[in-house]
Amino acid sequence: MISHDLRSPINVAQGRAALLAEQGTSSAPSTSESLRLTAIQHSRSRQR
Repeated sequence: MISHDLRSPINVAQGRAALLAEQGTSSAPSTSESLRLTAIQHSRSRQR
């Protein structure tokens, strides 16, 4: 089980990654940006 001290910042990072994935940026995301967002989302889903 992950302690509350670690879970809160991870939830914030996950929320920001989700917003970026939904809203995107002013230009199309690069491959590395897409891979990073996917990695963040995958890591978060493994913690549940």
